[in-house]
Amino acid sequence: MKLSIRGKIILVCGLMPSAMALILGLGVWQLSAGNDRLEAVVDVHAPSARIAARTTHTGRLRRELTGVERGVGLDLSSGPDDEHLFQRSKEPS
Repeated sequence: MKLSIRGKIILVCGLMPSAMALILGLGVWQLSAGNDRLEAVVDVHAPSARIAARTTHTGRLRRELTGVERGVGLDLSSGPDDEHLFQRSKEPS
């Protein structure tokens, strides 16, 4: 097809705005998808990470109290029925 210069200019000037509109639509669609992923991170993954961090922190505190690494510390496995821990010794003063 033979187009004159004027036809070619009109064709290019018509294709450029339509291509820009297509790219703009794709960009807005990608931003919307990114926003949805961000909401999923905030609503689902952040509380899960907070719970995991709290659990890790609790485990670390328990290890420090029980002295698992060093072999010393408080024995948290003893329950309230261990009366011998709370009785006074009957040694002479």
